Amino acid sequence: MSKRYSIKSRVSLSRPRVIMSAVVLSSIFLISNSASAMVSNNSIDTPLVSSKSIGIHQYNDFNSNAYWSQDMVWAVDQGLIKGYVNQIHPRGVHAGIGNWVDPHGSLTEAQLLSILFRYTHQAELENTAPKDPFWASTAYQLAHKYNVPTKGSLSNKAEANKGTTRGQLATTLATIHFGKQVSLREAVDFMYETGITYGRTDAWGNSPMTFESFGANDPLQRAHITSFMKRYHDYLQKGGSVNPAPPTSQPAPPTTQPTPPPTSSFEFSIKPSENNRVGNITVHYGQHTYGSKNQAEYNEVMKRVHDAINKDLASTPFMSGHNGALYQYFDNFMAGERPIMDRNHPDVRSSKNVALRAFETSYKDLRDAGVKKNTIEEVAKAGVLAVSLMSHAKDPRDGTPNSAHDAIVKGLIDCDAEAQVYSAVYDSLGYTTAILARPGHAFVVIKIEGNWYLDTAGVYTKVDMKQAMSQGLQVVVPPTDGSTLR
Repeated sequence: MSKRYSIKSRVSLSRPRVIMSAVVLSSIFLISNSASAMVSNNSIDTPLVSSKSIGIHQYNDFNSNAYWSQDMVWAVDQGLIKGYVNQIHPRGVHAGIGNWVDPHGSLTEAQLLSILFRYTHQAELENTAPKDPFWASTAYQLAHKYNVPTKGSLSNKAEANKGTTRGQLATTLATIHFGKQVSLREAVDFMYETGITYGRTDAWGNSPMTFESFGANDPLQRAHITSFMKRYHDYLQKGGSVNPAPPTSQPAPPTTQPTPPPTSSFEFSIKPSENNRVGNITVHYGQHTYGSKNQAEYNEVMKRVHDAINKDLASTPFMSGHNGALYQYFDNFMAGERPIMDRNHPDVRSSKNVALRAFETSYKDLRDAGVKKNTIEEVAKAGVLAVSLMSHAKDPRDGTPNSAHDAIVKGLIDCDAEAQVYSAVYDSLGYTTAILARPGHAFVVIKIEGNWYLDTAGVYTKVDMKQAMSQGLQVVVPPTDGSTLR
């Protein structure tokens, strides 16, 4: 299932901004030095890279059409990347001797730390005396000093030399940026809201920008770090704020509290119970039991759903994966303003464009159908709230979970149980829902101001129900209002 999260990030302090060094990526391809020759026996040697500098087009594996090509050119033009010159390919994927930039090679944690600290703390990294002959000793010393979480250490060089992930990059970069440890979910929010990434695209080419679509567990490649760091650099160059790490001896001066971002003020109410009888269970809405086996299970589900709506819906983030900062641009979206899609445009990763792109991906069909602003906010918040009710649940991979009680109370989930939870939440707010199925998958559809929509990880897609039913979909749970789908 797609889980969605929200955080409120720290923002700029009144302290002077950290001066960013241009030496960002030189540790992607580590140059031989005396330290690397002294690596202790329990570490994995970092491949030696020629210190010779050559033009970008002299690398055999450079692809000018690749998404990372311009970021790589930027790095080479800055003298940051030198690659493997006149050597056997480091991963053996090409035969013979050549020049290799190796964009798809994995990046180790030691290399990641070195890259980030060379960007943010270059002078300190260079002037710190290493405590260990390990080539990345000073990087790990700074990680310890600034409370950056790591898997490796000077006493565990095997982990230091293992490949890292996109999630570890996000957590490490955000921790350094804010000067304090942040959670993985907060770090993913940071990556989205600064425009560093839009995450993975779905089957329709959309960028849902959810926690799952970020791909936190995916391996981090050398091309990835080049692009991520270039975008981070661009963010800072355009005035993005940095919280320097707190000093070790003097307390930080008082900070200026920022003006809170605009928030929505929509009104909502829980639909009164209809007290309908389905078998031995009295239900609130239509004939929907949400898969409950008895009255006790049903009552517990509805109590938790209604309690969550009353307590949390108003404060639930308008969009999954983002804090309230993007909401200020929602009126622009509703007025028909479209996002910039040209990746070379100077404002493509501005906060406004990140917001417009997120709104366009998630709510375009709703807006274009004339759905009211307040309604879009309500259904969006309801979807995020439904996910929060299931955030603790795990999929046993045996097909047994099939009720909202399984998901919310027992913590067991699959697509059937997930659909029942969505149905319970949307029904409670007065919407009509139904659960449909195709072989191997069940999903909820919601009727919003006369049209049916599919909610896929926060992306609301208008459904031509007549066409959908003609393709052999099965109605698992009929609509709340008793209508017939055909």
